[in-house]
Amino acid sequence: MDKTPEQLKADKLKKFTDNPDRFVDMDDIIACMIRVNGGVANYIGPAKRSEYNIAKSELQYQIDKILTEMDTAKKSKIINPFRKNKGAFGGNN
Repeated sequence: MDKTPEQLKADKLKKFTDNPDRFVDMDDIIACMIRVNGGVANYIGPAKRSEYNIAKSELQYQIDKILTEMDTAKKSKIINPFRKNKGAFGGNN
């Protein structure tokens, strides 16, 4: 169901009213990615060259860290010594 611009505005206002600490002034953003309509968009705000370099490094580090954690969680398996036909001591049950 697509929402009208008025409904979207009302939803955003409710989110802000419920928890204003979650919202950031656009002037404070150096760089970010935002979910929009099933994709992503970026916002690059005004900053010094050194701030852009720090933001770029930090974003890359955090994304790589999360992707590594996701890959590790996907690959790891929990070994259950009591699964069917395998006893705790390796024998058949």
